[in-house]
Amino acid sequence: MHRETGVVLLQRVLAEPAWAERMSEEDRRGLTALFWPNINPYGTFRLEMDNRLDFGVFPR
Repeated sequence: MHRETGVVLLQRVLAEPAWAERMSEEDRRGLTALFWPNINPYGTFRLEMDNRLDFGVFPR
């Protein structure tokens, strides 16, 4: 099943008040990733592999 199909089915189920009322806040938070797959909660880290970090001289 494609993600989009699953989201549509879930939206139809949650449109029914009986099912929507059964869900807790924790349940809804667990579904967030289905509706927002383009969001990265950890941010983006770009690595520049062509440059070296200059740490200077380490004391002995």
